[in-house]
Amino acid sequence: MEWVTNILGEFQNNQLALKGLAVRPLRGGHVAWSPPPCGFVKLNTDVAVKSGFDYMGIRAVIRDSMGKVLGAVSKPLRACFSAETGEFIAFREGLLLAKQLGLFCC
Repeated sequence: MEWVTNILGEFQNNQLALKGLAVRPLRGGHVAWSPPPCGFVKLNTDVAVKSGFDYMGIRAVIRDSMGKVLGAVSKPLRACFSAETGEFIAFREGLLLAKQLGLFCC
């Protein structure tokens, strides 16, 4: 049941970040975010995988150098991949979000 609480906490943090509100640290760990250099954006991704279940959650958030959230995505997936594959899927979704937001210069 603790993993459900952790996933819920991460989801709530993402929702607060989208609204520009303070993000509280998750229980049991220190979360540190460092901004990108001025003029750049930063893409952070994550995946939640529970062994033995046929679903996973992916998240991506894009922030500017001031920490302002430019966009975020959070999706449940009916799939059973490794954590590494899930991280790749989350990264891909983050890149698609960046493209939708017009953040690519090329």
